[in-house]
Amino acid sequence: MNKIIAKKRISDEVVKFEIRTSIAINEIRIGHYVILRGEKDEHEISVAVVKTDPEKETITVIVYAADDATRHFAELNPGNEIVGIEGPFGYPAQIENFGNVL
Repeated sequence: MNKIIAKKRISDEVVKFEIRTSIAINEIRIGHYVILRGEKDEHEISVAVVKTDPEKETITVIVYAADDATRHFAELNPGNEIVGIEGPFGYPAQIENFGNVL
């Protein structure tokens, strides 16, 4: 079960989603990519994970509505289900402590 639990519209084309997911949440790190499938054999997009919450079993992704597939996802609302999430793919972001940064 992959369900959208929160949605925030950042601008006309950019939407942030918090998704409760059934994939192995402890393996996903910030910067990994996941593939979201909206419907069987339709609307598949890849997005970067910007936040994870293992306690709530959620990932947060940002979708930029640039084509038909991403516009379809941007129109989804909390409560809608995502048919499938595959991943993680790629490498997580390397964040190190370098002191104060402006």
